[in-house]
Amino acid sequence: MLDSIKISDGIYRIPTLFSHAINSFALIDDDDKVVLIDAGLKGSTKKLISALDSIGKQPTDVKMILLTHAHSDHLGGVNNFNAHSHSPVLIHDSDKKYAQDGKAPEVESALAKVFTLFNKNIDKVSITDTFKDDDILKVRDGIQVIHTPGHTPGHVSFYDKKTGTLITGDALFNMRDKITHSVKLFCYDSKMAKESAIRLGDLDVEAIGFMHGREITQNAKNTLKDFLIKKSQ
Repeated sequence: MLDSIKISDGIYRIPTLFSHAINSFALIDDDDKVVLIDAGLKGSTKKLISALDSIGKQPTDVKMILLTHAHSDHLGGVNNFNAHSHSPVLIHDSDKKYAQDGKAPEVESALAKVFTLFNKNIDKVSITDTFKDDDILKVRDGIQVIHTPGHTPGHVSFYDKKTGTLITGDALFNMRDKITHSVKLFCYDSKMAKESAIRLGDLDVEAIGFMHGREITQNAKNTLKDFLIKKSQ
């Protein structure tokens, strides 16, 4: 059984590739249902199901799937998983077309055109609804949508008001336990990505979950602010 990793009250990291190379997150709502953030690569379904089982949940307990953006390592597993869960799928309006067309946004670097090869055959994902910047999703005590464009046009991060937990999406990475900005190679607009990530420093953060890398649960707010200040100088 693949175990989920608890990062705060009712929030679990689900590693879908190795121990933390690609992560999804499960948030337990007040009705005991699950909000799943991202679904990993196309082959991630068994890992998602196993990780949910480790916290006493099954796919039919997933009441919605929130997508941080339209890249294959985040929405590639949606269709296979949703064959079991039949959940509504939400994404930012600016990435909706990419998800529905099965085509990732263009990247800015000529070298990075190679990256688009990995995204040309994404399954087309049926999007139930969209959200926009600063929307408060009515789950838990409210999940705030924070539009952090640049990695993709409609990239978002999520902030759980109940626990002060930030789910960064790909606005920030924490590979090898070192915070970095989005990898330029994979960005639609890397300058925009760095500028939009600055917003995350305004949040009252108690814990940080990353789609790529391990979580930070100690001194999270100061660690985040120190990184953003240093990188803005």
